[in-house]
Amino acid sequence: DAPGDTEEDRRLRPARAGIVARAQHVHEANILLTEESDRLRALFENAPGFIAVLAGPQHRFEFVNEAYRRLVGGREVIGRSVREALPDLVDQGFFELLDQVYRAGERHVASEAPVDLLNDPAASPEHRYLDFIYEPIIAKEGQVTGIFVEGYDVTSRVLAEAERRASEARLTAALAVARLGTFEWNLTTDQVCLD
Repeated sequence: DAPGDTEEDRRLRPARAGIVARAQHVHEANILLTEESDRLRALFENAPGFIAVLAGPQHRFEFVNEAYRRLVGGREVIGRSVREALPDLVDQGFFELLDQVYRAGERHVASEAPVDLLNDPAASPEHRYLDFIYEPIIAKEGQVTGIFVEGYDVTSRVLAEAERRASEARLTAALAVARLGTFEWNLTTDQVCLD
């Protein structure tokens, strides 16, 4: 008992101590949650693939990582809808896909999807190829609240594969032409047989 304590002070002291202990526990839990949230945000921010979190039926950007910012030419997209932030996607089917995923609550997976991005208004659009997933974000109550976007720019791989196929076609054509006038040279007998 402290000097000057009233009967009520003595009676409420255990309850106050309990409240203080609970407040301390909640404060410590909040610190741990903040640290975990910061750690996850850093992981997403530094992920090698592009990531975006879109909210609501307007698909407003809540989060994008560094890879996504590079993909869209560093444009400021946070707080803006996809239609506002990336008007160059009009008539490319992406807005409609997002609307469909949001309405149906079903993921969409794309492989080597072509996209033209106008990252520099003074230049021509960049033709890119993307592998990506639009994953609906579903609240506890079961309604879709947003879309998680994750993917990779696979343009280099697609172009390299196209070049490999073209090179293979050129080689096949050259071999076909060469067969019109081939020969064999037997090194043991030094005989040449013309075809």
